[in-house]
Amino acid sequence: MIDFLVEKRNDKPSFSDNIKWNKNKDAYIIALNELYKLVDKFLVNNFKKAGYKVKTRKEKTNITEVFIGYYEVDKYLIVADNIEITFLPMGTIIASANGRVDMVFNFESIKIILNEADNKWKIVEGIAPFFKLKDFNEKNLLKILKDNL
Repeated sequence: MIDFLVEKRNDKPSFSDNIKWNKNKDAYIIALNELYKLVDKFLVNNFKKAGYKVKTRKEKTNITEVFIGYYEVDKYLIVADNIEITFLPMGTIIASANGRVDMVFNFESIKIILNEADNKWKIVEGIAPFFKLKDFNEKNLLKILKDNL
């Protein structure tokens, strides 16, 4: 057993040693704040222009991820009259993405990922392996609202 443990200790670095986990987390937090600015532009401002009474707030939420550990980020809550929408961060360790946020409302959960290919937020439409990525923009948010409200 000792021979095995000594050999294991001298092994080459693991997969996790080759990735800059804290750098990924920091980039995700920056991108998350940029997503919330887009939410204000595409969603909150339009609710207000349409005459809704809108309240927004950010609350700390905890994320724990393998290789990164525990960290805090803001979830974003929007109430427009009787419509409640929460943008709930899920973390950075997502297949083919640099992060994920769930848009939760009316018993629905829409996945939004930080696309690995272009580092832009995308709406996930459908389920794997038959999903499509749609740009996170006003037109696609309108479609989500029409389909789910």
